Amino acid sequence: MNNDKKSFLLYVDYRQHLELLSDAERGQLLMALFDYAEFGKLPEFDGMLKMAFSFIKSQMDRDSAKFIARCEKNRENAEKRWHSQDTNACDGNRTNAKHADTDTDTDTDTDTDTDNTPIPPMGDINTSKPKKRTTKSIPPTVEEISAYCERRKNGIDAQHFFDFYQSKGWIVGKAKMKDWEAAVRTWEKSSKPSQQYSKDFFGD
Repeated sequence: MNNDKKSFLLYVDYRQHLELLSDAERGQLLMALFDYAEFGKLPEFDGMLKMAFSFIKSQMDRDSAKFIARCEKNRENAEKRWHSQDTNACDGNRTNAKHADTDTDTDTDTDTDTDNTPIPPMGDINTSKPKKRTTKSIPPTVEEISAYCERRKNGIDAQHFFDFYQSKGWIVGKAKMKDWEAAVRTWEKSSKPSQQYSKDFFGD
């Protein structure tokens, strides 16, 4: 028989047959069963010993076949579960990759309108002079807002935008505004500026 199974069954039904054997014969039979289970070795018995070994061997073979079939079934089930986990992991990676692509596109769109003011050569920088005002300085002038809105052709009233945030101390939510051009772009995305105004002023 000789398989990975490390045991075999002795059924109570064997008792009536084993009682026909002497103690010595029962000992020989038991050791022969161990040899067969572990090494597949067949004994050279005759008479009652041969008959007893024969019917016990037949049952051991049936039990062994069931054990092998059960092991094979368990192996197949394990492979199916493993394959299912691999498939779910791949699907998750594809989903995450898709989300990552979406995020990248969104960031790209947002950053499209950054200021393109040329940087002067290093030799032209005079550290003794006060820093020049940038187009994103807070607060911006009405003229700066108007010029930016004109470039974007978004139809936003620059004075309205200035007055609104001036009255709030240039605060967005609970934080100091860092980029007024980004705030302008937020306004233009709203289909109804008046609703955006109400939302920003009174809160959600």
